[in-house]
Amino acid sequence: MPEISDDIVKKIENTYEAVNEIKIVLKGYNGQEGLCKQVSDLDKKHDDLNGKFKLLCGILIGAGVLYGGSVGLLKLF
Repeated sequence: MPEISDDIVKKIENTYEAVNEIKIVLKGYNGQEGLCKQVSDLDKKHDDLNGKFKLLCGILIGAGVLYGGSVGLLKLF
């Protein structure tokens, strides 16, 4: 069986440490949120905001505010 040199062992240890640090950043550590959780929360907030914006546009179109304003601008130009 071939011998593993000290250089290869050090590279393996460095790779293990780097992967472990990446895992901690992505998943979090000791009760802190990681990036995955933060992105998930941001996505939920974005979806809520997008829904509220569509609702507001629907209400304004239904009330004629956007339609009347756009017709007024077209007549202005």
